[in-house]
Amino acid sequence: MQTGVYRNDLPIKFRLEPEALQELLDRLDETLRYAIEREGHIDFETVTNYDEVRETVASKLRELRDNPSRLEEPIIYHLDVGAMYPNIILTNRLQPPAIVTPDTCAVCVHNRPESNCKRPLQWMWRGEVFPSSLGESANVRAQLELESVVDPDGGPVRSFTELDPAEQNQRFRARLKQYCNKVYKKTHITKTELRTATTCQR
Repeated sequence: MQTGVYRNDLPIKFRLEPEALQELLDRLDETLRYAIEREGHIDFETVTNYDEVRETVASKLRELRDNPSRLEEPIIYHLDVGAMYPNIILTNRLQPPAIVTPDTCAVCVHNRPESNCKRPLQWMWRGEVFPSSLGESANVRAQLELESVVDPDGGPVRSFTELDPAEQNQRFRARLKQYCNKVYKKTHITKTELRTATTCQR
């Protein structure tokens, strides 16, 4: 496992362990029953679509098991805990799944007015961004949308909007980088912002 932060817009190569995924498959009924009865507080006998949900989960696990070499855009935040005591991590529940969004809380069975399971946690965001304004970026993209793209392999000429989203993003970033270098004499600036994340205490 590499150290750092995995972004969900950058494909990363992963090598999964088929044996571990098979173990999850072998224990799937036990795991689902625990989630239903112990975490969801639902009588297992009242569940009407168990087989359907189980097969959905099992098919995804089988696909991962049978294709362990992955190139994915992950939703994983790997926290570097080299300078953090374990008791701080446990006290503040800083494991990646504990960082939740309003959408996560909206569908949670514990999301009630009297609940105190949402804990705000301030953190300092630091990122490198293009120096151009939102309007300038929109103008660069609008110009790209007026241009035609020649296929280097001899295929038909396409408009910018006919490209797949990944290629559109690649061309847009390259053109915006050229614009910023020409206008601002630099391609990025570093910004820091104080942000607040919600940690689930469940």
